[in-house]
Amino acid sequence: MPTLVDKPPEGDDWTHEFKFDGYRSQIVIDDGDVRIFTRRGFDWTAKYHDLVETAKGLDVQSAIIDGESS
Repeated sequence: MPTLVDKPPEGDDWTHEFKFDGYRSQIVIDDGDVRIFTRRGFDWTAKYHDLVETAKGLDVQSAIIDGESS
């Protein structure tokens, strides 16, 4: 989970990710079936119809894609 801090850590051993105010979701692809879940496990497949159709076009048997939308 992201943690809000006043400034990022310094040094070459760190990689930073900007936190936007959006919805973190996972696209789960399994044998052509695509489902989208929120971080808390709610099924939002119906809310992301266009994204579901795009994910169906990916050339993969199975995958979990983690991302955030605004």
